[in-house]
Amino acid sequence: MKNSEVVINDKVIHIKGNPRKVIMDKGSKGLTELYSIIVSQNKGDILEIGFGMGFSANKLYENCNSYTCIEINYQIYCKALEWSKDKSNVKIYFGDWVNVIKEMELRDIKFDGIFMDTYDDPNHDN
Repeated sequence: MKNSEVVINDKVIHIKGNPRKVIMDKGSKGLTELYSIIVSQNKGDILEIGFGMGFSANKLYENCNSYTCIEINYQIYCKALEWSKDKSNVKIYFGDWVNVIKEMELRDIKFDGIFMDTYDDPNHDN
């Protein structure tokens, strides 16, 4: 996923050249928003790992004090930056969540909730 070129439109994100390798589609919106409400039920500072189509980002941003996202795919990262440009208390990081979290730990950055929705993540079991 890190180095994959993706196709992004209003209905789906998939790996370029293979529309069957769906990263996220609009059918995920309801469930993703529900999970986001649960993660942010106590407000606070929320970390999301994987921006996707931004469904969870919208809901988390509505419900939390600050929103931080780590995105590994550069095209999706750019989409997240565009989404965030008019929003306060938002930080978007580019990179592998395992490495970015290590940097956050060194700076003693903590979160009240974490929402993780990654695709084909080799670190998932770490």
